[in-house]
Amino acid sequence: MFNQVDISKYSQIVSAFSLSDDATILVAKFSGLYTKGSMGNSDGVFMYSMLASYYFAFEPITIILDLSQLDYQWGNTIYTSINFFDGVGRDESEKQKKMIVLLSDKNVNAIMELDKSLIGKGQRVFCNSLLEAVDIAEKEVKSYLQ
Repeated sequence: MFNQVDISKYSQIVSAFSLSDDATILVAKFSGLYTKGSMGNSDGVFMYSMLASYYFAFEPITIILDLSQLDYQWGNTIYTSINFFDGVGRDESEKQKKMIVLLSDKNVNAIMELDKSLIGKGQRVFCNSLLEAVDIAEKEVKSYLQ
């Protein structure tokens, strides 16, 4: 016998995804409460698995990781989403793609503290407005396509 499962039931985080008209930019928005410490591992796994499913389905050139509505204080598993391309890259070109991470007062201090431990791993840019994130993403797309 099998029971139907739904991974979203194991996290308080809500996800929403948008794709640019030309499918080069994916916006992955996560909101809600990221549980503190190791208790938040399931939240980090949820975020990463959702991000991976959309990335591999559409293969955009860059991703805007919108965490502006995510209440995050600490926990390391979120690292897999922030450093997504370095972890899933199949070649050096893909590993060097940039994650554009949109932060807010709900998480900027904690994320920046975590980022200190990621020095030398992956490529990411932090910003605090969606307009800035889109501008950076569009420049990354142009650079990648040249």
